Amino acid sequence: MRTPILSAARRGFPFSPFLMLVGAWFSGIWIASPARADDFPARADAFIGRYCVECHAGDAPAGALNLTRLPRDLHDAEHLRRWVKLYDHVASGQMPPADREQPTADERAALLSVLSREFIAAE
Repeated sequence: MRTPILSAARRGFPFSPFLMLVGAWFSGIWIASPARADDFPARADAFIGRYCVECHAGDAPAGALNLTRLPRDLHDAEHLRRWVKLYDHVASGQMPPADREQPTADERAALLSVLSREFIAAE
């Protein structure tokens, strides 16, 4: 009498196509992730350049926050504090202000996802 597991192994393991599909699906999610940690500078620069620098740049930036000069060294407590504040304002919808061009939900989510990953990596 054969056990079902051994019989399946001898038949070429009929569940392998299913496992291959599951593996492909999970690897696709990882590869197609819209917000990978190595995207931090590019995503932050694109978002800030489009939605923030009109007010937060130059010699007299709004809120005394010049985002064009904000260092990306999140291991520095002061820099991290400022990035967390930016995250909070973007996540809550306070920034950009209602009377300014607004990012799409996907743009906002992508920036917040990248920042979240960077915050975790900096801990």
